[in-house]
Amino acid sequence: MEEKRTIEGRRPVLEALAAGSKITRILLQKGSSGKSVTEVLAL
Repeated sequence: MEEKRTIEGRRPVLEALAAGSKITRILLQKGSSGKSVTEVLAL
């Protein structure tokens, strides 16, 4: 069985994506903006 964990924060999410971690869901606050949010959405 696969372990489920939660990653919180913009930078940690970007780092996990860059490391190739399998991510099933990303939650963003409505109206969020900024460079890191744009980077996440671009992936």
